[in-house]
Amino acid sequence: MYLTRRLALLGAALAAAFPAVHAAGAEAVDQIATLADIVVVSGSKEGTLLRDTPAAISKIGRETIEQKKPTFVGQLLNEAPGVYVTDLGNEQHSMSIRQPLSYNAVYLYMEDGLPIRPVGLFNHNSLYEINLTGVGDIEVLKGPASSLYGSNAVGGAVNFFTRAPSPKPEATIGVQLTDQGYRRIDYGASGAFGNHGLRIAGYKAQRRGGWQSYNDADKDGVTLRYDLGVSDTTLLKTVLSYNRLLTDMPGTLNKSDYDNRPGFSYQTFTWRKVEATRLSSALEGNWNSGGMTTITAYARDNTTNQLPSYLIFNTGAFTALGRTTSQHFTSLGVDARHRQDFSDGTFRLIAGITGENTPMEASEMNLSVVRDPASGIYTA
Repeated sequence: MYLTRRLALLGAALAAAFPAVHAAGAEAVDQIATLADIVVVSGSKEGTLLRDTPAAISKIGRETIEQKKPTFVGQLLNEAPGVYVTDLGNEQHSMSIRQPLSYNAVYLYMEDGLPIRPVGLFNHNSLYEINLTGVGDIEVLKGPASSLYGSNAVGGAVNFFTRAPSPKPEATIGVQLTDQGYRRIDYGASGAFGNHGLRIAGYKAQRRGGWQSYNDADKDGVTLRYDLGVSDTTLLKTVLSYNRLLTDMPGTLNKSDYDNRPGFSYQTFTWRKVEATRLSSALEGNWNSGGMTTITAYARDNTTNQLPSYLIFNTGAFTALGRTTSQHFTSLGVDARHRQDFSDGTFRLIAGITGENTPMEASEMNLSVVRDPASGIYTA
């Protein structure tokens, strides 16, 4: 607020000396005042003014998502200061939030405040399990958030908020085409009737051809959200999300190939397939004076199968070894929390508990790989 007052005074002084720039100065002050009124959730698990949140949080709104029409989540997250997401092709990626790029399990990815994967099963690629078409806002919490969200959030957290149903009926459809073989159809419908609200949003994308010789992919994502106003003080929110990705994995190149033929691939059969389904139902209520209670039941079903290019190793001029990996987990969990304000809001207590059961199965298969000694290409 002090900074805003100083800028306002400076703008007034400049306007008095240079009347022609008064409008521009006033507009800049209005923008700063708007920033001060941004509401974020990730810093306290409840809507709070950004200026009152003791954490570094960047917020990316729906307007930005619609303007950029991203085909990859990094195109949005890289707008946030201190954040860098690499593009490893077809929605695969790695993350950096205020620290060097790595594959370490130091970040937490959430949908409506619930982790999209359980603790101990981190995947640096797991943001391909998010459907951006169904997202309303994104918040990036930079720095340790483990006290609120657990051990996976020691380096930061990214929270994707599903888009709420619209008060009036609406429907959308969009098509994206590129000269690199990318085709995409976006669709959505939403509306409210009485105390019920419903939104469905999804997309179907396909890549064929393009500048890389082995980089085809298919992606499907859909999000269904149903809101029920149980009473004036109680809301029931149910979200169902499904994402599927099947992509080729062209692998790495040596320096000479990178300089002279960057679209070349030594791989002809490596792949990754992911299917992720999540269902959650949250009951939110102001059931006592100064209090807010949320009880959420959730389930996950996730399968990741791959024959990755980084697990192909030369063993001779004609031969190589490879390995497939398969992982499947299911989750059932409950998250409950309560916020209570005391002394007219001067003191706040937040308490919560999460219980979850996630059995996981993993397997690997060793492969004998055929390699063409003349070209170095892995053929079968």
